[in-house]
Amino acid sequence: MLALFKPSSLKCCQNRLSTFSVKSNSYFSSLNNNKEQTTNIKNSALLSYNQLLSSKYLISTKINPQLQQISNLSLSTNRVSESFKKGITVFKDVDLKSLPKAPTSTLLFGLGGVIPFVAAPLSFLFFGYNASIAFAQLAYGASILAFVGGVKWGYAIGKDKPTIQDIGLSTVPSLIAWTGLLVPQSLGILVISSGLGAAFYIDMITSQYPSWFRALRCLLSSTAVISLLTTFLCSF
Repeated sequence: MLALFKPSSLKCCQNRLSTFSVKSNSYFSSLNNNKEQTTNIKNSALLSYNQLLSSKYLISTKINPQLQQISNLSLSTNRVSESFKKGITVFKDVDLKSLPKAPTSTLLFGLGGVIPFVAAPLSFLFFGYNASIAFAQLAYGASILAFVGGVKWGYAIGKDKPTIQDIGLSTVPSLIAWTGLLVPQSLGILVISSGLGAAFYIDMITSQYPSWFRALRCLLSSTAVISLLTTFLCSF
């Protein structure tokens, strides 16, 4: 029994205990390191997830306005397409074969009314562009546009209860005609021709005119607009 407590034996035990202690400390240290690494990995993963969410939000905030713009553009395109189709329908509803049904006096005076429109571009064809003749055509176009508003006015007050829309649409053409005479001549031609075209379109979709009047109006308005635009092109 005493041999167990020899100095050499005690020293050996101490060495073993020391070795065990070092290994234990190393083991627990590695456990702590692994725990720290696990925590770091979790934190890194959480940080990456948050960054991903942030990136997704930023991308969403950048893409959503663009998608909204695309949606608005698509909606505007659809509206323009519908308006264009409606405009085509207006011309389809015009039956030029009904022109002979028009009263003779109305037909003759109506066709005579386009002579000043057609005369201007014809004179440019033979004698060259003349600003005075172009202005005369412009002034005549303004008077016709105001006259078209008067026709609308007469149709509106013929109703038992004319609407504000009818009265308003009958006064706007004269204001457009007045504006067309105030602006420079080339711009005025565009204003008057646009006013004549718009007045024709609005009358066709809002008024129940006889078929012969619709046909006559289509013929006269188209001739007037084409003549004015021809003068506009000749001015350059």
